[in-house]
Amino acid sequence: MLCLVRPMRRLDLSLGDHRSFSSYDDCPEIYYRFNGKGEYGPRKLDAIVSFFTNRSEEAIEGRFADEQQWRQLKHFLGLWECIPPGTNTLKRLGREGIDSDGLSEASARCLLRQRNASKVPTPRQIDQLRSSGIAVSAELSRGDAQKLFHQHERTLAEEQRRREETPEIEGYKRKLEELTPNAREFIPDWLPMEFDDAVSYMCYVSVIEDALDHARYYDLIQLQSDLFYDGVDIDVGYYLEFTRDPTPQEMHDFQAALFRAYLDAESERFDHLAILRQTLPMIRPSLIKLDE
Repeated sequence: MLCLVRPMRRLDLSLGDHRSFSSYDDCPEIYYRFNGKGEYGPRKLDAIVSFFTNRSEEAIEGRFADEQQWRQLKHFLGLWECIPPGTNTLKRLGREGIDSDGLSEASARCLLRQRNASKVPTPRQIDQLRSSGIAVSAELSRGDAQKLFHQHERTLAEEQRRREETPEIEGYKRKLEELTPNAREFIPDWLPMEFDDAVSYMCYVSVIEDALDHARYYDLIQLQSDLFYDGVDIDVGYYLEFTRDPTPQEMHDFQAALFRAYLDAESERFDHLAILRQTLPMIRPSLIKLDE
């Protein structure tokens, strides 16, 4: 990740009552809570930032360990960008020959990570790569070596997962083969989707089964004997008035449209009423209030 070094900025006073620190070493540990409840920690500022940066829109607050005042998370995210480097970080900058002038703890650590990643791989990294069958070139950097090894580990883990899930996946594929003729009654060219993991197959099979059950539920007997409910607004019902009975083909088209809509929505939360009006115009729905 490219680190853009900017002059160390002042903490925005709009973030609340502001405390200044001469260096990162002086910053107390921080307790945190969610939605005004509980209390967790304490943790150092860098851990707070690392854990919560991608959750900055949530209702998260923190307080310094030496006070009781709670502040919004953005206060601590802003503090991280402006607090001067601590002793340990200054020593590391000095060893690398990096001028600390104008750097914050955040920007200094970013520069140090970049500098470390650009160095030649460590002997341990080289051994790891070679034992994994990965060629080590003269141009390889320490950061590149780490990426290659992590990619190799992810590949091995994925292969192991696939081997373990193969019997379960094959079972779901057989189930989809059984369901295909039923689905093609409504969509003649229907083909099941394919996935790489058992969980996706499990969810998909469940949706297909539910979609078939849902479409078949709305037969002529059901329409003539019960109120009609729309999946978009389940709190209202409709009386159905028939000017004539639908033909078998018209009922089939209605059920096929329900099946398609269920697959698209992956639930019954779709506009049943619009499908009824489009495919069965001989039926006139009348809105009623269910609490009457």
